[in-house]
Amino acid sequence: IMVPLLLFLFWSFIQLQRSLHLKEALVTGLATTLAFSAKITTPFLISLLLGGYALFRKSALRIKLISWMTLLGGFFAFLFLWRVYSSAMKLPFAMPFAYALQAFNSRTHAAGGFNLPQIAENLAYLFFWLGPFTFLLFLILAVGRVWEWGKARKFYETDLFLIAGAFLVAGYTVVGGTSFGFPRYHASGIALLFLFSGLRLSRIPPDAMPWRRASGVILAGFLIEIFTLGDFFYLLRFELREAMLVSNSAARAVLEKMALKAFLYFSSFGLLFLFCRKKWLPVSASVLLILFSLGSNLGLNFLQNRGGYQTSYNYGTRHIVQAAQWIRERTPAETR
Repeated sequence: IMVPLLLFLFWSFIQLQRSLHLKEALVTGLATTLAFSAKITTPFLISLLLGGYALFRKSALRIKLISWMTLLGGFFAFLFLWRVYSSAMKLPFAMPFAYALQAFNSRTHAAGGFNLPQIAENLAYLFFWLGPFTFLLFLILAVGRVWEWGKARKFYETDLFLIAGAFLVAGYTVVGGTSFGFPRYHASGIALLFLFSGLRLSRIPPDAMPWRRASGVILAGFLIEIFTLGDFFYLLRFELREAMLVSNSAARAVLEKMALKAFLYFSSFGLLFLFCRKKWLPVSASVLLILFSLGSNLGLNFLQNRGGYQTSYNYGTRHIVQAAQWIRERTPAETR
C-alpha cells in the first residue's frame, strides 16, 4: 500500500508547487498523513526531500513556508491519529518509532558497521528481481540526466522522482536488506524510478515502431529466458543452498551451471540486440531494453507460475514439515 500512497504524496506536493491554494495544501497534508500511516521510515525521508526541494528551489518565501507547514501539518495529524488509535487499542505510542530505530541500529551500529558482503548480496538480488535490462535502462537514463544537469545546471520537478527513487533503493540496499531475497522494501523507490523513466523517455522523439517485429522481439526474449537462464532464483535460493549442505563439489557444480546459464542468456540477448539494431528493428537502445525486459520477465513469470516449488517470494518449500519436526525432536522445549 506504500507505493500508491507515496505516489499520491508526490502528485499532491507537485500540484501544491504549481497552484498555491487551500485545496492543494489540504490534499498534500492528507497525503502526508496517509503515507505516514502506512510506514514511518520512507515517508519521513521523502518528506525531508520534498521539504528540501521547496526550500532550495527558486520560489517566493510564502511558497516555501506553506510547503513546510503542509508537510509538518500532515505529520502532526498522523501523530494525533496514532495517539488516539494507540490509546484506544492500548498500544505503546512509541512502538513504531522504536521499532524503526531498533531496526536501523541492528543493521548498522549493532552489527559492527555496514556489512559489505550482505550489501553485495542485496544488490545482486535487486539486480535479478528488477531484471538486468530494467536495471540497465534505469542506469542509462539516470546517468544521462546527471550528464545533462552537469552541463546545464537546471533542475526539473521530474528529477524529484529520480533522486527519491535512487535514494530509497540505495538506502534499503545498504540498510533494509531483502526478505528471503526479495527486495520488498525497495518497492516504493522502484516505482519512482519507473515514473522517472517514463517521463524521461516521453521527451525522446518516438521511434517508428513496427509492432509485429516488436512482438517478435518480446517473444524471442521470452524463449531466451526459458531455454537459457530459466528461473535463476530457484538455482540461487534453493539448488545452491541444498548443494552446499551436501558437499563442496556439489556446490561447485551448481555454480558452474549458473555461470553457463548466465553466459548463454547474456550472449543470446547480445546477439539479438545486434540483429535488431542492424536489420530487424533499428530503434533506440532504450526501446530495445524495454522489449527485452518485457520478454525476459514474461518468461520468468511463466516459469515461476508453473513451478510447484514457489510460495510467495520464497523458494524451496519441499520437506519443510519434516525439517521442522527433526529440529523439534532435537531441541529442548524451553528453547523453542
